[in-house]
Amino acid sequence: MELLAFFDAVYAASERALAASGAIAYSYQLGVYHIQLRFAGPALIPHLTRALAHLAADAQPMPALTVNIWDSVSTHIPLPPPAWAWDNVDQQAELVRNSGHRIQVVYHHGPGSLFLFDRERSLGIYWIRAAHMVPHWEAAAPLRAIFQWWGVKHGLHMLHAGAVGLPSGGVLLTGQGGSGKSNTALECVRSPLLYASDDFCLVDLTAPLTVYSLYSSGKTHAADIDRRPYMRPMVSNPDSLDTEKALYYLAEHVPDKLIHQFPIVALLAPHVTDQAETTLRPATPGEMLVNLSPSTITL
Repeated sequence: MELLAFFDAVYAASERALAASGAIAYSYQLGVYHIQLRFAGPALIPHLTRALAHLAADAQPMPALTVNIWDSVSTHIPLPPPAWAWDNVDQQAELVRNSGHRIQVVYHHGPGSLFLFDRERSLGIYWIRAAHMVPHWEAAAPLRAIFQWWGVKHGLHMLHAGAVGLPSGGVLLTGQGGSGKSNTALECVRSPLLYASDDFCLVDLTAPLTVYSLYSSGKTHAADIDRRPYMRPMVSNPDSLDTEKALYYLAEHVPDKLIHQFPIVALLAPHVTDQAETTLRPATPGEMLVNLSPSTITL
């Protein structure tokens, strides 16, 4: 009840922000599901929509997911106080709470951002103190917690994996951070294969296994840019590479190389070696389970 009351208070505040600053709706299609993001004014739009641009769709009257989005600085609408103290959360940690799986909440202490989801109403809320505080990793994969919670309701599971393929079928690229998923996925941009993900995607585990592209962004370490000089003009944050990964919004540069979904025919676990040629070897189910990182297994 505590979390439900908090959700309702935050939702009411988000509606006031939307009314005060003007609601701007963005619509997206994810498989058979229609999603609507409602922004309170324009401040957060450039931070949270670029990675989703390839899913843009016409508005529909009954979206499967609605997310209200606002910041307090541009709208002058404060976040209602929760029933717990934010200061009790470690500066490097996340506050994660749920209420019988109906109300779910994550608070990121660093940027001061809040994610809420009401499972019964398929209603999400994103709040941050100020638009300029959106971190680069959130811009690359916006609203990930909300999409994760919503997806489970519909049998879609978020995996920490890359995905490349063709309409007839493709592969998931699994592995821990630094294993080569992103570099492998982005290398396919100049191949016949199409790009669905380098890091996070949604997967329907019912037959046939199907991957759904959620973000058209890609990230690599700055040191890897020289591996693909043809992609250097696509780097969206060239002045921040001393502290951030290189971030690419592929929908803005190679929209024809993106794919929205495909059936999964295999799992691959890339490993960077000092060999000149790429080779394949069979993997055991146990190895592949380990390669689906803990951030996937614990979702």
